[in-house]
Amino acid sequence: MYVIRKISNVCLFYVDRTKTIKFWWSYLLKYAMIFTSKEAAQKICDNLKYGKCVVITLREAKSLRQFANEKHEERVTNAKLSEDFEDQEHPFSSNALGQWQD
Repeated sequence: MYVIRKISNVCLFYVDRTKTIKFWWSYLLKYAMIFTSKEAAQKICDNLKYGKCVVITLREAKSLRQFANEKHEERVTNAKLSEDFEDQEHPFSSNALGQWQD
């Protein structure tokens, strides 16, 4: 089984338009068009105009999705940590240096 993946910094798969017509590319595998033959997938891939894409196996797609989910969780965790640091006053901020006085 094969899927078409768009080459970009986000893991996107070509959408089966019978499942949804709202978008052409999705990061969710449940919307991905799954091909039984690599030749058929490659033919569709060659006809796509916007952006480069490649044909990959379904197993590779699942591992890419898992890797992307792990990276997303890492970014969310880092964002929460940075929000915690934003609450603390920076030692070189204008308030700490006494430049803003009410």
